[in-house]
Amino acid sequence: MTEFLIRPSVNNKSLFKYKSSINEKGDKIDLPIIEEKPLTLYLNNQEIVTMMTIGDYPEYLSIGYLFNQGMLKEYDDVKKVEYHKDLKTIVVRTYGKTNFEKKLKKKV
Repeated sequence: MTEFLIRPSVNNKSLFKYKSSINEKGDKIDLPIIEEKPLTLYLNNQEIVTMMTIGDYPEYLSIGYLFNQGMLKEYDDVKKVEYHKDLKTIVVRTYGKTNFEKKLKKKV
């Protein structure tokens, strides 16, 4: 099997919570359950999308999303990535201006 370059951090306790359950023998047990949390992605000053994520590697998720959607063409366009865990937001800043504010407002 090919090794993944990026894999979930199973030792990161903030990615899951314990949930009480009953096993096949009827015993009460606590199981670690992965939690999905909202993460709002901004490209410069424009809100792009709110994604549900386990919260592992938010910087890679945001850059990958923007490339997948064709909003970024080159990695060199990225000036800075700001992750605000407490606000559940991530802002990708580019060197140049983007025109997605006008494009996204037309769709609404």
